[in-house]
Amino acid sequence: MVIYVRVITVKLPEKLIHALDRLVNKSQIYSSRSEAIRHAIILFLKMHGYNVKNIESEIEADTVL
Repeated sequence: MVIYVRVITVKLPEKLIHALDRLVNKSQIYSSRSEAIRHAIILFLKMHGYNVKNIESEIEADTVL
């Protein structure tokens, strides 16, 4: 299954962008800024009590386009 995603615009301070780029480029945990941000949003939703199991399983199991 392929998940189609919508593009959104987010304004971030330059220092936050540089930190995100360092995480993506040096850690090899995430393949892109988008992947890191998606993961951060899932963690944020969990922290605030949202059930994200369906979202997580879709993202992990499928190709995101």
